Amino acid sequence: MNSALVKHYCLPMLLLVPLLLLLPWSAVWAAEADLYKGRAVVADQSAAEKDKGMRAALRQVLGKLTGLSQFGDYPGVSPALSSASKIVLAFYYENRPQTLPDGTKTEELLLVANFSPLAVDQLLNELQLPRWK
Repeated sequence: MNSALVKHYCLPMLLLVPLLLLLPWSAVWAAEADLYKGRAVVADQSAAEKDKGMRAALRQVLGKLTGLSQFGDYPGVSPALSSASKIVLAFYYENRPQTLPDGTKTEELLLVANFSPLAVDQLLNELQLPRWK
């Protein structure tokens, strides 16, 4: 077989195979990253609304990771939510289109927060929250 032909066809295939093997994992990594992302409706981009939104976003993340919708049996959760801004990796705002009951189109402002998986997992352990399996 001609060596130029081998380089032309085989080398790209050798590079493509590892990429194809990693492809299924990309969905797993994306799903895991989304577990640590919370969204909350905020009125505006003020500091007070940002803090309120961060707490609500972290509460949403804790709900996703534990499967709990209420944390009444875990009194440490409410005080821990105040540390949300300390464990956030990044946040941004996005406008989400919304249709009101009367048919009027409007937008609501969302704060989207990506939290540190390590810090959130540590918080789950400290608060002795059950982990969704």
